[in-house]
Amino acid sequence: MASSNSPSTFVHIFTRTHYHVWAVKMKVYLRSLGLWNVVETDEHPLALRANPTLAQLKAYNEDLLKKDRALTCIHSGLADHIFTSIMNLETPKSVWDKLKEIHEGGDRVKKTKLLTLKKEFSMLQMKDDELIKDFSNMLMDVVNQIRLYGENLPDAKVVEKVMISVPQRFEAKISAIEESCDMTSLTIADLVSKLEAQEQRVSMRAIEASEGAFLVAHKGVKFNNSLKKAESSNKSKCFFLLMENFCHVLYVKRQITLKRIVDSRRKASPNFSALFMASLDTLKSFAGLKRRKQKSNLNTKQMQVKRTKRSTSHMTPVIEYFSSLNKSFETSVNMGNGATSQVHGK
Repeated sequence: MASSNSPSTFVHIFTRTHYHVWAVKMKVYLRSLGLWNVVETDEHPLALRANPTLAQLKAYNEDLLKKDRALTCIHSGLADHIFTSIMNLETPKSVWDKLKEIHEGGDRVKKTKLLTLKKEFSMLQMKDDELIKDFSNMLMDVVNQIRLYGENLPDAKVVEKVMISVPQRFEAKISAIEESCDMTSLTIADLVSKLEAQEQRVSMRAIEASEGAFLVAHKGVKFNNSLKKAESSNKSKCFFLLMENFCHVLYVKRQITLKRIVDSRRKASPNFSALFMASLDTLKSFAGLKRRKQKSNLNTKQMQVKRTKRSTSHMTPVIEYFSSLNKSFETSVNMGNGATSQVHGK
């Protein structure tokens, strides 16, 4: 089983990005193992005196191994393509300084990066559709990078930046915070939590207002059972279930329109409801009669077509052409030239 102070137990791997984050984590890790002093100072242990004791020999050997342990920790925290750039260096301090020079740059480069971060900090503004949590996370990322370069950026200045960067919807809350809180002791976390609570309250009110407008616009509509299940859930879930029932609302749109007509005319005439229902019944009866008549005409046409297909209306004087003939049938037929011809047999 590995020991609790194994150098590779909790090492964060550096892959060229976010060097400052890796450097802080590695420094704390080396301190926890009592190895940071050999990285920072690169001092050799004191030489042994004559006739050293067993304890002195053991302590001296431990001091000698500290550099190797620190170097092992740093090596295990580097990706392969980073390790190849420092693998020829043999002391932990030389490795640390080389990584710092490559990925952090010299003083001139650090000043340029610091100026860029300061400009980004001053230009950050919260968008109207942005959440306060997302904006605060982005702002604190810039603030932490500035502090890692050695710049002293107090919390009071960050708090002030947040208060002047939020959109107009937080104006009332900002005024209340300025009047009720001590601005010198207000932390960033407290300010963000207050603004986030205000944001959630506004969001809940907007959802309730949307639900109310939706229900008023579709008053009298019977929704399905999914709304009953939503009563035990939060407001947002209930709102989305209402939107799912919108298709059902469209289906009964005509009934809602008729009901509105009845309600608007009822005040003008007390008997309007009865008259309207009677008229509606009459319309239904007329529509049913018309449909039945159309169906009857369709059946008649179909029968005529069938009869036309089964028989012909041709005449001939040759009696042998008929397989059966009713000789008692007599009639007259108008010819195309206006003459009349007598017909015997059918």
